Amino acid sequence: MSIMTEQQTKQFLDRPLIAHVTSLRSDGSAHTVPVWYQYDDARFYVFTPSVSVKIVHLKRDPRLTISIASEDEPYHYVVASGVAVLSITHALERGGIIASRYRGEAGPAFVQACDAEYGGVTIIMLKPKRLITWVSE
Repeated sequence: MSIMTEQQTKQFLDRPLIAHVTSLRSDGSAHTVPVWYQYDDARFYVFTPSVSVKIVHLKRDPRLTISIASEDEPYHYVVASGVAVLSITHALERGGIIASRYRGEAGPAFVQACDAEYGGVTIIMLKPKRLITWVSE
């Protein structure tokens, strides 16, 4: 078992894996949900409907943790935590980029449909204050 190098971390995070984000409910308990993500310029980006529960939580308490793990050997994982920043500026564009990682060319249309159905999308950005990596050998 060892810590991933910076190059290993970037290569791992470039994979379209499912991440789990944890925000905090008003009683302090954890609320964890699976999400699609993008890692770019040492930041994590997630798109979500603007009315989602995680947005409600993050507006009240912006602390956030994101966890990404592989399902195959050698096992890898990254856990990052810090303070989330919410933005609707260019949310459809960034959301389309994120969704394209998982849906290919249909990604932008998926985000447009989400925007129309839920009345908007928001981008959650996390520049980690703490980043933990691990790879099995």
